[in-house]
Amino acid sequence: MDLFIPNGPGPLWEHELRYALRSWHKYGNIDRVFILGWKPWWIRNVEHFPFPDGGGPCNLNTLSKLAGVVFQTDISDRFIYSHDDIYLLKPFREVHEHCAGDYRRSRLHREAFENAVKAVGRPGVLDYELHKPVVLEKDKVQQVIETIHERNIAFRTVYFNKIRVPSVPVGDVKLMSWREPPEDWSCFSLGPQVAMDRNFREWIKRRYPDPSPWEIEEL
Repeated sequence: MDLFIPNGPGPLWEHELRYALRSWHKYGNIDRVFILGWKPWWIRNVEHFPFPDGGGPCNLNTLSKLAGVVFQTDISDRFIYSHDDIYLLKPFREVHEHCAGDYRRSRLHREAFENAVKAVGRPGVLDYELHKPVVLEKDKVQQVIETIHERNIAFRTVYFNKIRVPSVPVGDVKLMSWREPPEDWSCFSLGPQVAMDRNFREWIKRRYPDPSPWEIEEL
């Protein structure tokens, strides 16, 4: 399967994506990498498509890039959707999971989830806004996107509720301050400031020392 990562401009630490890709090289089985958005100077051997952010909610920018990759590229029919700050800790397996209970959201993220519930249009909507990679089907993504009219919407929640896949409740894996992720986690994600933590940077360099095929090796 191919891997899709939407990449926003100017991350706090430009090497977040480098180590995310190293984790995919170590624990994933990836055919091609598709990056829509900002391209770091060190990246190579990827399918890159410039895609400027529109200045709206982050969910809108991400959804625009997702639409771009499924409507305008030859990405595989089934593909992995991840982000530049998600790191694998174990071999990637396709699983369907939803949030076990509520977790803290900003006003914009609450609005995005409420819009998703309205878009699904039935009771019992499950929350799929976990900070984990997921497998999507290109034709189903296209169909769901064509039904969306809100600028700020939680796409994963709309998608998985509409295609009605069985899933299990789990806790989220986003670290809002640095600590080593638990041994039983399959991956983890970073809060906004964690990439600036010196202890995190030292740890991640030790965890993923080997360059991936998608980078210029010199740091």
